[in-house]
Amino acid sequence: MFVIILSRHLGFEFAKTYYWWFAAFFVIGLIGKFAMHLAAKKKPLKKETA
Repeated sequence: MFVIILSRHLGFEFAKTYYWWFAAFFVIGLIGKFAMHLAAKKKPLKKETA
């Protein structure tokens, strides 16, 4: 039981500390994926379905 409480506490502290790093990397990943998608098409930006 003590191990479960300790692991939950450490997990919360870890999430609170690195939340913004994970959010930043996630956003950068989305932007990079979108940029590569546009670069691959090499067409003017227009609404398309995946």
